[in-house]
Amino acid sequence: MRRIRIGKWLAVAVSIVAIACGGEDDPGVEGGGAGGDGGSSVPGPGGSGGGGTGGVGGTGGELPGTGGAGGDATGDEVLHIQIDVAPETMCGINPCGTFPRGETLQLVARVLDMQARERTDIPVAWSSENEAIATVDQDGLVTGVRAGSTLIAAEAGSNRQRATYRVTVLKEQVMSIEIVGQDVELEAGASVTLTAIARDAEGNVLDDVTFFWGSGNPLVVAVDEATGTVTGVGRGRAVVLVAADRGMAIGWSAVHVTTGDASHPAHDFAEIVPGGCALDHDGRAYCWGYNFFGEMGVGRRDPATVHFPVPEAVHTDVRFRSIHKGEYGTCGVDVDDYAWCWGLSQNGARGIFLPEEDFGGSPVPMPVLAGRIQQLAMGSNHTCAISTEGDTWCWGAGFDGAVGVGDQEHHYLPVQLEGHTFTQIVAGNYHTCALDPAGAAWCWGSNQLGQIGNGAQRDGGDVGSLGEPVLEPTKVVGDHVFVQLSASNHTCGLKANGEVWCWGNNQSRQITDDPGAPTEIGTPWQIPIPQGVVFAEIGTGWHHACGRTAAGEVWCWGNNDSGQLGDGTMRSSAVPVQVATELLFDKMRVYGNTVCGIAQGGGAYCWGSNYTADLGGGYTPGYSLEEGVAAYLHALQDEEER
Repeated sequence: MRRIRIGKWLAVAVSIVAIACGGEDDPGVEGGGAGGDGGSSVPGPGGSGGGGTGGVGGTGGELPGTGGAGGDATGDEVLHIQIDVAPETMCGINPCGTFPRGETLQLVARVLDMQARERTDIPVAWSSENEAIATVDQDGLVTGVRAGSTLIAAEAGSNRQRATYRVTVLKEQVMSIEIVGQDVELEAGASVTLTAIARDAEGNVLDDVTFFWGSGNPLVVAVDEATGTVTGVGRGRAVVLVAADRGMAIGWSAVHVTTGDASHPAHDFAEIVPGGCALDHDGRAYCWGYNFFGEMGVGRRDPATVHFPVPEAVHTDVRFRSIHKGEYGTCGVDVDDYAWCWGLSQNGARGIFLPEEDFGGSPVPMPVLAGRIQQLAMGSNHTCAISTEGDTWCWGAGFDGAVGVGDQEHHYLPVQLEGHTFTQIVAGNYHTCALDPAGAAWCWGSNQLGQIGNGAQRDGGDVGSLGEPVLEPTKVVGDHVFVQLSASNHTCGLKANGEVWCWGNNQSRQITDDPGAPTEIGTPWQIPIPQGVVFAEIGTGWHHACGRTAAGEVWCWGNNDSGQLGDGTMRSSAVPVQVATELLFDKMRVYGNTVCGIAQGGGAYCWGSNYTADLGGGYTPGYSLEEGVAAYLHALQDEEER
């Protein structure tokens, strides 16, 4: 307040001087004094302004008095300055003050005067503490020059109030990584050091990158995390992965270990599904993977993730003839044809109504009130079944009409689809498809990816008719006759002659790599199967699909970023490629980014993503299968002791 009083006294003193030199003083415009009344040929000077413009000249005399000079607006005192990132800035993964070299960041300054009023008329002077790292123009636009951190300052007011904002300029982001020599063959015990090359968005090589190496299957190959030295461990195929200290790019190399023992004996299951669960030859169910909602069925919701079949079966005396996995839930059909489900049942997805169903699930099997059934299919948030009498029942989330009874309501208990007879039913993520006795395909539910197959398509940039959910069974266009269906984000149908036709999601070119094809295909397209290959079974994942021949060969196509095509690489393919194994399979199941099968002669095998421990192979950093089981049992013992 003292500084304000001083300013007022200075203004008064200037006015007094004006009176002494001329006539009567007038208040000037915006604080400037008026000129004195002239009594001579000399103009009376106007008073100085106190932050405004000058006053008008005085009157009288031979010459009018001239107006006093006004105060400069920059002389206003400032109480506070605050620097922020411009509100329209999208910050993304990095903090708002962090951005790559060569890019810009818009800063804005909020200025408050001594009365705490926000002022936009007070100029702000911007500066950078280190222009070798970042520069800033007088509009607050910061440009990254080289990697590092510096302060950006904003200054305003006659009292030169100042604020700073720290910005960090990142090194160029790694947009791609190439491993020199993408195909490596070595014997068990032999080693080779791989070399990686990182590039930015323009393809320029970056020489200041730190790499981190890892093995896609440490039971086949071991990798030194820092050096990229690969050592053969056991006979088989695996990929070696490399990431950088910045960016999301991943590089890979295929490694084939030609000698040595198999990584570990396969579990002798009679059936296995990705996700995962399996049945032994007596019909007992064993599960692994996520257990947040009790989907392992062992009476607990912990440990959260298990990388191997737990050494205890699902808690039930029931014996199952089939096992099924959905998102965060599991169902089994017992030997007496009744369905049981466990895990999350949000929106009635598993047909088990629990008071806490929106917050958890059942960690043990619960009976589904759908009578005796011959076939069951699980989607992400709904389930369908065909009864032994031939009736079709569905239940669960009705967001997009996947239940198929003409509404978008959630159905917590099974409801019958009347007026249709189906011989097979499959459940995708948010849609359902089925075959009628003549082999015609019918679908209902979400059609945003064209997975209903009713010919819907985009209208330019708009989703068009794809945005309209189909609430009741609708016949797939084309008069195709199929013997089997499979559904996920896209739907595929198998014909008696081995042809495969698919429709729906084509974002990963899992249906066709025709450059003119849309990413949502609303009519069936034929898959280009290699000559001489005839499929007897098909399965679809989120962005890939597989087929099994009668002889037991498995071929896959589509996205391969998790190795789900099983060819020992991470190279995607729109054409089916053969799974790289000498094994032949009697059964094959596809879900998510994973494939599992039962080999001829016994043994359960899986390949693809292990993000949620879908593979059940037992490996996790630092653990072999035996060590993993031992650690699991030790954790359970500790819990019991607590």
